[in-house]
Amino acid sequence: MNLDFINELTNNLKESNFVQNFIKELGEYVEEKLQVQDQRKTSVVSRNTINNKQNEILQEYAKQTENKGEMYFVAGKKSNQYTIYKYQGDQNSTIQVEESKIPKDATIGSVLRIENGEYIEDKEDTRNINNQITQMTNEVLDKQDQKLENFRKEGHLYMVEEDRGNQIYLTDITDETSNIVLEEVDFPTELISQATEGTVFQYKNGTYQFYSRDGFER
Repeated sequence: MNLDFINELTNNLKESNFVQNFIKELGEYVEEKLQVQDQRKTSVVSRNTINNKQNEILQEYAKQTENKGEMYFVAGKKSNQYTIYKYQGDQNSTIQVEESKIPKDATIGSVLRIENGEYIEDKEDTRNINNQITQMTNEVLDKQDQKLENFRKEGHLYMVEEDRGNQIYLTDITDETSNIVLEEVDFPTELISQATEGTVFQYKNGTYQFYSRDGFER
């Protein structure tokens, strides 16, 4: 298996506690943004990259607008409580806020400030941050899609290196010089049950077709 692939997955696990929590709790916001963008399919690596870059965007924006005081980003909601990330200088924390204390027009992805002891939505900052996150997300997914487009070659055979439920990782065994392993986000749904480790598929006519269990043509 490609060592770069292993290292990439390993590095994704070596994150600070704050970033780990951010990735976990910001999932609702991430899903919402991806759905708005025509439900673009996203690999695990791309999703983690998006989450990490979102954190960087929020931290940097909070520093740029620190003259406004603490910045609060609405990351998720469970029952009648919102999960909110509080940014104050270099200090970040997660707080839970009752729905009754949040402005009625605020939603997941909103930026809040405190004015006269109450939360208000900063619509300008909300718009700016969401624009930055949307642009970043498109850039990450465009890069992912281009990488996969280059990976898929007509007539080549691809072996399943690893399967994690609906996550299928392939390597090109026709190209003996290639050691790339990629998660294929557009693998045919009807073939996922056959895509166990070691199974070989052929990329033909713009899609994957079952070839054999061991790479030898029958």
